[in-house]
Amino acid sequence: MRFHPAMLVLLVLSVFGGIGGRSEIANAATLYVDNLRGDDAFDGTTAVPQGVRLGPVRSIQRAMERARKGDAILIVNNGIPYYESLSLIGSRHSGNPSAPFVIDGNGCIISGARAVPAGAWQSLPEFLWKLSPWKKGHAQLLLGQAVVPEHPCPRNAKSLPKIPAGSWSVWKGAIYYQSVPREDPRDKPFAFAYEDVGISLYRVRHVRIRNLTLRHFRLDGVNGPDLNRDVTLNGVSTLANGRAGVAIGGTSELLIRDCDVAGNRRYSVLIRGLAGVEVEDSRLSKPPEFID
Repeated sequence: MRFHPAMLVLLVLSVFGGIGGRSEIANAATLYVDNLRGDDAFDGTTAVPQGVRLGPVRSIQRAMERARKGDAILIVNNGIPYYESLSLIGSRHSGNPSAPFVIDGNGCIISGARAVPAGAWQSLPEFLWKLSPWKKGHAQLLLGQAVVPEHPCPRNAKSLPKIPAGSWSVWKGAIYYQSVPREDPRDKPFAFAYEDVGISLYRVRHVRIRNLTLRHFRLDGVNGPDLNRDVTLNGVSTLANGRAGVAIGGTSELLIRDCDVAGNRRYSVLIRGLAGVEVEDSRLSKPPEFID
């Protein structure tokens, strides 16, 4: 299914290019990331530590700093989320049609959530609690790994609405949580969406991102504002983000294949400008939406 602001029709899909088949880019490398055994002082060129320098890096961001055109980044899935965000920019994080730039998550989770410090909660009357994130808008409140039910607050509301117990609202940039009697949120593992975007794309070409989950980001799981070509998300889940699972804009082109885009606060796929999106064998909890 292809989505484009000029038309919205059902198509027999053609894809941008193969997922596999890295062929020849001079000096292309494979970089390994392991958030259990890795160290950002390592060079990332081996999957296991070997001496004082050789071994996997600990953070995906460190691998991105070391990466060059046509490289592949392989992320070890230890069952522990990677709490970070990534930016792919320009030719450094691009490939060519026969040798794309690859990020393979091996089923790992990349999370934008951070724990709410106990001291950040402000107690108010009637079992109401206030949390004031310094980043305003598109909030998300979690308890453990579960999204806490949101009670929407009308835009431009002059007062906070009555919030059901166990739910939250955003009013004037703050999060308000209505606890049940004698519940103290300072004693529970609450978290909130802290990082803005899981993966940012700008001016990249021939990129394959696969086998990972992006969740609990303040804005979007994936955001590509402009000038991206031949970018494929394959087996990527973008779940419970504060605005959209995927946001694409400008003249970017994106293929979403075999992905789950669900539970995001406002949009599943947000399309702006002249961007084009193809969706193949994917599960979207809401239809894509266009905004000029």
